[in-house]
Amino acid sequence: MSKIILQADDGKYTKALTKNQQLGLYAHADSKEEATTLEVINHNYVMNILKNEQFGLKVPNILDATKTMEDILGGSGVNHSKRIVLRRGSEYVTLEGISLVFVPNINKAVYFEMANVRSNQIAFKAANGKFVSRHTLGSNMLMANRGALGSWETFPIIKVE
Repeated sequence: MSKIILQADDGKYTKALTKNQQLGLYAHADSKEEATTLEVINHNYVMNILKNEQFGLKVPNILDATKTMEDILGGSGVNHSKRIVLRRGSEYVTLEGISLVFVPNINKAVYFEMANVRSNQIAFKAANGKFVSRHTLGSNMLMANRGALGSWETFPIIKVE
């Protein structure tokens, strides 16, 4: 199973916080201990779960099929990306407009293209075709609103064992 913590370009770690009655992902934590750990799940496995549920088949434990970060990435470069889903406990990351928020239903989860940009740096391109970055005008919420990949759109890989 692959678990990660994201650190934004300002050095803050990402944390799940409720603001305006919406649970979102914000760059607010000062330490790894305060940060929210995210599970990286292969998108194909999620699609198989949804298909099995549709036909009333037994759904295997999602944790059994999660791969290691190395298995998921498998190579480097923006052209070498993998579709993944991000989860925190029983909640999945989705897009509310351009904001990254959590929902309790796997059917509402969105996929991200995760690319190994350079040594120990990853980027996420959301289902809306935009790269994820930290909103710099006050809120520090993670948003999928960038059309190009730059330093604000990359995150160091911080694995959680």
